[in-house]
Amino acid sequence: FPDYGRATEAATNIFTLLNQKPSIDNESKTGGEIVCEHFNGQIDFDHVYFNYPNRSESTVLKNFKLHIKSGQKIALVGMCCYFVVQ
Repeated sequence: FPDYGRATEAATNIFTLLNQKPSIDNESKTGGEIVCEHFNGQIDFDHVYFNYPNRSESTVLKNFKLHIKSGQKIALVGMCCYFVVQ
C-alpha cells in the first residue's frame, strides 16, 4: 500500500483547501460599488504579469494587454472563475 499514504495526504490537502474561508465576502450586498456620473476615460492594462503567491513558478498572466473604452463591457473568463468590467 505505498500509495495509501500519498492518497491520504492529498485528500487532507484538498479538504483543507475546501474548508478555507475567503478573506473577501463575494456574496455581500454592501459596499464595493463605485457610481460615477461622468466617466470619460478608459482602462488600460499594459505588460501585466501575475502569479499567485503560493505558485510563483506558474504565471497566470504574461505580458497581458487590454484596453477598455468608456461604456464598453468586457468579461475575463478562465477555467475556474470570471470577472466582469462594466
